Amino acid sequence: MRDIAICGSGGLAREITCLISALNAREPRWRFIGYFNEYDPDGCCEYGRVIGGIDELNAWPTPLDVVIGVGSPAKLAKISAEITNPMVGMPNLVSPDATVFDPERLRMGRGNVIFPGAVVSCGVELGDCNFINYGVTVGHDARIGSCCALMPGVRISGAARVGDRCFFGLNSAVLQGLTVGADVTLGAGAILIRDAEPGRLYLGIPAKPHQP
Repeated sequence: MRDIAICGSGGLAREITCLISALNAREPRWRFIGYFNEYDPDGCCEYGRVIGGIDELNAWPTPLDVVIGVGSPAKLAKISAEITNPMVGMPNLVSPDATVFDPERLRMGRGNVIFPGAVVSCGVELGDCNFINYGVTVGHDARIGSCCALMPGVRISGAARVGDRCFFGLNSAVLQGLTVGADVTLGAGAILIRDAEPGRLYLGIPAKPHQP
């Protein structure tokens, strides 16, 4: 078995710990060793303890798989860039209770997490370090960049294009064939019916750019 750890130690990190246990129940693969979190060096929870920060992770001397367990796209990208240890791998975790229409043709980078109840259609492409949360649907031929966080109930329709570091709130939706620029935030329950400009916050039905 290969050692595995999680960057982060909050609620999302704990959920990922449970997902690793579910995957191991199907096919034993990993030995969970703890969490890396430089902001809470003495932290612990019911599943394990914090064993260091990014410096300790980059100095880890033996092969280690790592999953980034934070829900902020900006922090996802930051932590991903800070991991430089060649001993560290970043596996994709796909829940046995997710529905993937064509697993052989699902194209993923590294470090993606697909939670129970998610539905991923055919022809889908994911970059690195994305969270496809509970009950999310990703339609056929959709493309999602890297370091995106899709909260429970999000709907990405077929052939949509999503840039890097996007955050989609609870039960939000992107209609067929739209393009979403990088660093877009789509508020909870919002429905995007037109292309979204990079770096903007969209709210409402139909979703419109928020004017601060």
